[in-house]
Amino acid sequence: MNSAYTRKLSPEYYFWQYFTHPYPAVCLLAFYKGSPAATYGLLTRPVSGAAVQRISLEVDLVVAAAFRGSPLWMRLEAEMESVAAQSGGPLIWAFPNEASYHPRIYWLGWHGLGKIATLAASTSIAPHLSSHSLEFAPVTCFGSETDDVFERFVADHPQLVIAGRDQTYLNWRFINNPRYRYECFLAKRGSRPVGYLVLKQFRSPESSLASGDLVDILWNGEAETLIPEMLDFACLRFRSAGIETLNLWAETRTAFDQIVRSAGFSESCQQRFWCYTQPSVCQWPELVRSRCYLTMADSEVY
Repeated sequence: MNSAYTRKLSPEYYFWQYFTHPYPAVCLLAFYKGSPAATYGLLTRPVSGAAVQRISLEVDLVVAAAFRGSPLWMRLEAEMESVAAQSGGPLIWAFPNEASYHPRIYWLGWHGLGKIATLAASTSIAPHLSSHSLEFAPVTCFGSETDDVFERFVADHPQLVIAGRDQTYLNWRFINNPRYRYECFLAKRGSRPVGYLVLKQFRSPESSLASGDLVDILWNGEAETLIPEMLDFACLRFRSAGIETLNLWAETRTAFDQIVRSAGFSESCQQRFWCYTQPSVCQWPELVRSRCYLTMADSEVY
């Protein structure tokens, strides 16, 4: 895979990605004369708020330079959709860059859901957001408290389509990730957990500038009270490490999206695109963007 990929990843990464994933995962490999020509992977997760029970995320779609523009990609797509349909995964979504987004729509017949902008703000906004009444406990292993946060969040937002975030998945995604180092925190009011957030430092390979990502967040209770304080904590955490910019997605279809914009977050030059396909006939109508809860964690890129 590394022979066709600009970002070189270790064997440990691929083992973690496909052989330790807590739900069904598959990677297809295409060979030409004994050498790898392309790869295509799917990671499946349970989903709440939809008529289907699983959604698959497309990952590691890599085609060697000699085969780009050839029908190989279409063959891979057909094979992967067949595998997904047989495994009971009626929907696949992806968060590609712009270069691979449009071919999916025009060549493969995927449904486009448009651009996802990354919002950014200076970490210096922290002192102006709220007072501090929450405690933030570092998480080295997600447990039942996080399950309770997720279950309450789903119960409080029955209109949302949200991919599963149970402790097994969160430990796989953040604690055991061999590629990135995350900081995970449980937000508590007294002894009661009221949310969690996941942070990551990122250094641009082009500019070497460091920034911070708010990769994932959930909360229980009044968003207008909890979210400003959780943002405060994230900003202060990064600022104490000398990081001046905090990035996040505002794609949750909750009060979070407006709160972060009101706090000073605005669109940066970073963006992803979002699309989906349905490899099997199901009773779920087209995926509606206005119902989906998304954070950076729903893409494998962050």
